[in-house]
Amino acid sequence: MNEKFYNLSKDKQDRMINGAIKVFALNGYDKASTDIIIKEAGISKGLLFHYFGSKKNLYQFVTEYCARYMMMELSAGISDSNKNLFDRIKLVEEAKLRMLKNYPYLDMFLISIKGESDDDAKECAAEWSAQIDETYFKLLDEKSDADLVRGNLSIQKAREIVNLCMEGYKNRKYREGAEPEAVLEGFMPYLDILKTNFTK
Repeated sequence: MNEKFYNLSKDKQDRMINGAIKVFALNGYDKASTDIIIKEAGISKGLLFHYFGSKKNLYQFVTEYCARYMMMELSAGISDSNKNLFDRIKLVEEAKLRMLKNYPYLDMFLISIKGESDDDAKECAAEWSAQIDETYFKLLDEKSDADLVRGNLSIQKAREIVNLCMEGYKNRKYREGAEPEAVLEGFMPYLDILKTNFTK
């Protein structure tokens, strides 16, 4: 990537990043068109390639950018004081909602990279997906009190149940074309139900 990208105004940077995030999130790497990306970003194709050189470089940039942004925001914004796993997951989802104010398709994009199969994208996607998973582990598994979980469920099993429910819900809603903010907000009542049923 051309380092001059960071000399652009923040508004122009975000327009380019948001255009790419949205198109990659909705289409996956292989089907994402640079023509649609430049339309979303409101720039010329020449400008896009001037800063990134190729679609692959652009994908790698936005994947790293989104992953680092989310990991930084979560690590800085989630207090260690609450030890209930379900409350901590809710705090993570609320933090993501705040992030969507700047990058509306951030959550959808970071979910999409987990299923990326294109050879040009999957190595980068897998690397950053693994780092995000490690951040979740540190924020949720390590900081939650297993004694608050009902029955013989471990923290890991309880979080796996939540993840299966949440990913299933989000993927269905995203396929239906729901707006990302509505998707995150829509899962909150289900998270409350899980908390009620799995917390002592």
